[in-house]
Amino acid sequence: MVTKLTTCTRYGQQIKGLSLLAHDFDLRECKILGTVAKRLAAYEDTGLTPEQIEAQQQEIDLLKAEITELEAALEDRSKSCIIFDKENTKLIADKDEQAGRIMRLENLLYQAKDMLQMGVDYLNHDKPFDPLGSMKIAIKAIDALLGGNEDV
Repeated sequence: MVTKLTTCTRYGQQIKGLSLLAHDFDLRECKILGTVAKRLAAYEDTGLTPEQIEAQQQEIDLLKAEITELEAALEDRSKSCIIFDKENTKLIADKDEQAGRIMRLENLLYQAKDMLQMGVDYLNHDKPFDPLGSMKIAIKAIDALLGGNEDV
């Protein structure tokens, strides 16, 4: 067992064998000795040797370095997530645009089918139908969807 150099009195921690009254200390020196006694008592209360404290300090330093590395990795990951989110937003917008285009193409196909059916009905039954005008309307709609010439 290690012998302690401090003792706890009703006045606080004191260094054994050092009487503040027996020496001619001024108030500032008494405060400094009181602080030293408190710190020495706190160290003694840990029950650790200087080597153990040094080993713990080295472990703390290693953990701090690891935390710094993890924080940097987390920041890099966060930046990657932001980039991914921007790309994902662009892809979603593109997907929505493509979905709208597919819907317009589907509607155009239905219209083209109806026009073809009207042409078949015209050829079979002499109903009033303007095949050339219907074809021009269909071509104009197709060009608009394909981004081509709309002036037909």
